[in-house]
Amino acid sequence: MRGPQARPAAALRGRVRRALPAVLPPVLAELAGWTPALRAAAARQLRALVLLGEAAAAPHLPALLAALAAAAGAAAMGLAIARQGGTAVTACSRAFPRML
Repeated sequence: MRGPQARPAAALRGRVRRALPAVLPPVLAELAGWTPALRAAAARQLRALVLLGEAAAAPHLPALLAALAAAAGAAAMGLAIARQGGTAVTACSRAFPRML
């Protein structure tokens, strides 16, 4: 039996990895939704996608970070992340596996 800290099944992780490019844009758009409930639901979906997608989410970090910053009302932070480009992505992608 798998406990709450067990890694999800490889088949599920693979499906999410393959679906990330198609699924992420609508979820990120919902982070800017009109209602707090819609934004919260998108944040929960995003969390699940990142946890299940594992390292496959790393190439999407600039878009993820910009959407999260904008959702938090920190548009200036999103611009700073975009300007730093590779530096921010490299630092985050190296730390990313340890967060899982």
